[in-house]
Amino acid sequence: MVRMIDCIREQGMVLAGAVEGWKDLCAPFSEAFGEGISSVDLIGSGTSWNASYAAVPFMERMLGIPVHLFLSSRYVSSHPSSLAFFISQSGASMNTIAAADRCSCRSFSVTADSSSPLCSHTDGHILMPAGEESVGARTKGYTATVAILYLLALSAARAMGRISEGECRHILNELSAQASITERNILVSERWVEENADALDSPSVRYVVGQGIDYPIAAEGALKMMETILMPAAAFEAEEYLHGAFCSVSESVGGFYLLPEAGCPERGRIERIASMHSRSSGSVFTISSGIPSYEGHHLTLDTQGKEYLHPFAFILPLQVVSACIPGISGDADEGARRFRRIASELGTKV
Repeated sequence: MVRMIDCIREQGMVLAGAVEGWKDLCAPFSEAFGEGISSVDLIGSGTSWNASYAAVPFMERMLGIPVHLFLSSRYVSSHPSSLAFFISQSGASMNTIAAADRCSCRSFSVTADSSSPLCSHTDGHILMPAGEESVGARTKGYTATVAILYLLALSAARAMGRISEGECRHILNELSAQASITERNILVSERWVEENADALDSPSVRYVVGQGIDYPIAAEGALKMMETILMPAAAFEAEEYLHGAFCSVSESVGGFYLLPEAGCPERGRIERIASMHSRSSGSVFTISSGIPSYEGHHLTLDTQGKEYLHPFAFILPLQVVSACIPGISGDADEGARRFRRIASELGTKV
């Protein structure tokens, strides 16, 4: 039986495969994208939305136009000159299909299955290179979504001449290098979780805090923990966290703090917030960029010193916590059963 941790361990391979096949994967978008496109819309729910959120800064930098993010249930069709991407790993999310039916601009479905229901509701399809992921909580799908959105933007920027061939190749090399680093990052994350299992298992509530690109990573980490550990978790942007939510920290509230790259002015600020939280709780953890290693509650992962590569690294320990802690504290498969029951009774999937 495939386990969540098995899918987590395949993410380096998923990223490497996406980079290797980028030209074929991105061909439909490169052909559709042109000077007449005024903006890009990304529409999804859950993990698809969190991954899209993480990809927005890179996409805007590459494309030079606004990239708008919409929850599927709140999407209202944009200007006819926009290009819309409806993102769903399974391609069976009812609210994303309904959103596609409301779209009046050119649209693409981005799914891991070219025969999924969503594909017939859009003008074109782009394959999300996640492969099969039969477990309930998606992990490979997160990495595959960020990767394909990055590569789509890179492909279009290259086709428009916004970046040179050399710049394109440099970014592809960095993405390929990150894929090769992933196995080591996962291994260190697993050992870190094993070393700190008691402290990771003890909170009744978990907060995940980050700023900039780390905030959507935090959102995905909190979602994964709610799906699997089946206890409340919440994500906060670091400064907004101080405007009320931080008042609720206590012994039973754990925290994960995602630290910006060294030299970022806000890094010290977030470290001080984490330190203050640790006075109340023994379940406070920090994650930063550097040589893969850990010491106590602090974990360091390799991002090559590049902020845009954080989604491929900082999500890993949060996924590993979500995969491993339920086995300590209860039934590891209960989250998947609940998810299937919700989908059946409330009709969230086709």
